[in-house]
Amino acid sequence: PHVPIVALTANALKGDKERFLGEGLDEYISKPLETLELLAVLNKYLKDKTGSRPQKESDLPAKVEKKVQNNTETVATAKTETIAKPTVKSEAVTEKRIPKPAKEKKALETKILIAKRNLLEGRILTKVISNLGLEYALLDKSSDLEEKANSGKYDILIADKDILPSDLSSIEDRVAIISLSDNSEQEILDISRGESMPHTLSKEAIEILIKKYRG
Repeated sequence: PHVPIVALTANALKGDKERFLGEGLDEYISKPLETLELLAVLNKYLKDKTGSRPQKESDLPAKVEKKVQNNTETVATAKTETIAKPTVKSEAVTEKRIPKPAKEKKALETKILIAKRNLLEGRILTKVISNLGLEYALLDKSSDLEEKANSGKYDILIADKDILPSDLSSIEDRVAIISLSDNSEQEILDISRGESMPHTLSKEAIEILIKKYRG
């Protein structure tokens, strides 16, 4: 069976239609598309399964107008229903708002304190922590580590072993201490909360530490 070929072009030039039809194409339509013109072409070549005759072009305006009218009524009905529902939903949401407990708010305010001698290692570590969506602060060289750790703003301290104070008992009550050292120097810390880890902390290792010391 013959498959009708319809040329659809933009920026049509004079004589294009005659040229395309002369080369064997069945129909030619230029943009912008006119609804009636497109429907006329489709009805000319498409027949239903019963083999009924194509629609006459004279029947198209009334049917197109009726279809547009039905679609408009459907859209109007949908808009009315959509506008009515959010009002009730919004009220329900407003009623369910419950103030967060003070304990949860305090937990959100605490940060991870980072103390690194190597600037590049410090930046990499903070980037990993930031990508996990965690709050942190990088210790400034001029700041006092013990004072910062005891400020109550931090619950976890990640620091190079040689930066930590010799007496960890001065800060272990306020923060969990993660001591960073070379693999060969890792040791068990004599503190209630904390441990020794390698300098290159992976994302997975940090997630485990956070879960362990924050719960």
